[in-house]
Amino acid sequence: MNKVALLGLSLVFCCSSVEAKKTPAPANFSGTWVLDFTQSKNLPSGLENYSIVVSQNQKNLEVKTSVKGDLDRQRSASNEPNGGGQGTGYPGGGYPGGGYPNGGYPGGPGMGRMGRIGIPGVGFPGGRRRVGGESGTRAEADAFTLYPTDAVFLMDGAKSSGKLGGQNQSDATLMADWSKKGKLLTLVMDGDEGFGGGGGSIKIKDQWKFSKDGHSLMVDRTIHTSSGSKTLHLAFYKK
Repeated sequence: MNKVALLGLSLVFCCSSVEAKKTPAPANFSGTWVLDFTQSKNLPSGLENYSIVVSQNQKNLEVKTSVKGDLDRQRSASNEPNGGGQGTGYPGGGYPGGGYPNGGYPGGPGMGRMGRIGIPGVGFPGGRRRVGGESGTRAEADAFTLYPTDAVFLMDGAKSSGKLGGQNQSDATLMADWSKKGKLLTLVMDGDEGFGGGGGSIKIKDQWKFSKDGHSLMVDRTIHTSSGSKTLHLAFYKK
């Protein structure tokens, strides 16, 4: 075999080795994705529809979200003391506030207006039924209402600025990170509770990947706020 042939084989071998070592192209999540309620878990009651529009290239990933439902009402209700809220108090009671006479339940340490406070944890007969109850219920709603309505993540892993959802649109730091050879995308959003939550911090983390058949977008969303933490398992189908 002459030198020219050997040189040609060497070049082919080197090129093949370089191609084999190249990092595979990351998953591309571009498209309009609609929440599949039948395949999702830990969704808040009151959620009617949720969709995300993803535009992705080598530099940026833009996510626009649209949520429909009465989630703000649920969030407020789950924040009331003991989940009781405005009740009718003791059955047949005509006392101020619908409470028990003398401002408390018999033998109780003066619980005040029973109609408003209710029995801790369960409410009182005739009072309004507790909505949600656990802090997780509020966190489930927060996972949708506080998620940015329009966010741009940098694909090189650098931090970018954005706005959390909610009434006050508080500032947030956004960051994206690829793992599992470009098959898993982690999105992190850090911000503050600018809506009167005592100045606490908010952290939302999404982990995106395709289903095994490649037809669905699977998102594990974890939210941490001063009111609690929750992980939601979301499944989307492409519109």
